[in-house]
Amino acid sequence: MADERWRARRDELFDGIIEQSEDESIDQFIGRMRELETGTDPHHDERRTLIEETTFDLSMPTLGHDFRDTQDATLWKMRHSIGLEPTLRRILSGRNGH
Repeated sequence: MADERWRARRDELFDGIIEQSEDESIDQFIGRMRELETGTDPHHDERRTLIEETTFDLSMPTLGHDFRDTQDATLWKMRHSIGLEPTLRRILSGRNGH
């Protein structure tokens, strides 16, 4: 995705700052990151709200977050660097197209 288009999408989904809001679950936050990165979230209608996620976490304690798939897990790991434009992330990771 071109950086300009990515920035416009970021501003639409996150008001310019990519961070989890107080009233959204980790699952919903990951969904917004997924929409930013891929243009769609295949789990949109299934995302747990903050109340649902809290209830689920209290009833099913685990050693980590239960991600829907590997892409969700990857996006959660990227949450601190996802604010960098795609071109800059590729350069920093050494994947600049060569």
